[in-house]
Amino acid sequence: MRPAFFVLCTQWKQAMNANITRHNLFGSSKAKADAKAEKNGHTAKGIVKAEAEARDKKTARLREARLKMAMEVAATDTPDAPTKRKTTRRKQGGRDPIL
Repeated sequence: MRPAFFVLCTQWKQAMNANITRHNLFGSSKAKADAKAEKNGHTAKGIVKAEAEARDKKTARLREARLKMAMEVAATDTPDAPTKRKTTRRKQGGRDPIL
């Protein structure tokens, strides 16, 4: 039976014999940044979607209220004879005086 130290040394030697480059030596931080950006994007899209739903709901409610008010006004409103507009005569002349 081999001692645990010997097993660890052989595994370490095998790991050291692998091709080590600057790309595979350390973990990729890009994956963490991408995950965080994706999480933030997902959260932002959820907020925008919730705001859009609330806005659409409010628009529908206001549209119904406006139509209801228009129906009430139309039901109580009686058509009167059209009134004649008063016209005013414009001043004849040139420029306005300088103050």
